[in-house]
Amino acid sequence: MTDRFAVKDADPNYRYRWCNTRERTMLGKLDVGWEIVKGPSELPPEVASALGQSTEAPAGGTTRTRGDLILMRIHKDLYEERVEKPRRAAAERQGVSLDTMVQQANEQAKRALKDKGYKDSQIRDALVFQDSDRPGFDSTRK
Repeated sequence: MTDRFAVKDADPNYRYRWCNTRERTMLGKLDVGWEIVKGPSELPPEVASALGQSTEAPAGGTTRTRGDLILMRIHKDLYEERVEKPRRAAAERQGVSLDTMVQQANEQAKRALKDKGYKDSQIRDALVFQDSDRPGFDSTRK
């Protein structure tokens, strides 16, 4: 089975994505630097005309669509600067935030156990984990 969303003539200097054609989504993508890909339709002429899409290539070409999606692209350098760099920064901020929440949850859990009469020697260092990859996590312990 072939990927109906593959870009057969993709330029290796660009990143491609299929974007929802809603105005708000499109304006956001265009604002970041994505551009609409124009060119000949990749659909067989009978399918394109049945969907109401032009099979002719007017000056500048036609937009490439799949239902309510339109093909867009952005130069890789621009993608790195305007899309990936902010995404990584946000992920790092979220990670710090999660670490803080886990630390606070551990402190609250320890306080609650102490209030119930447990001694420090009976309470683990970490009671709440961000994920199972954290050192000291033992999924078999009950």
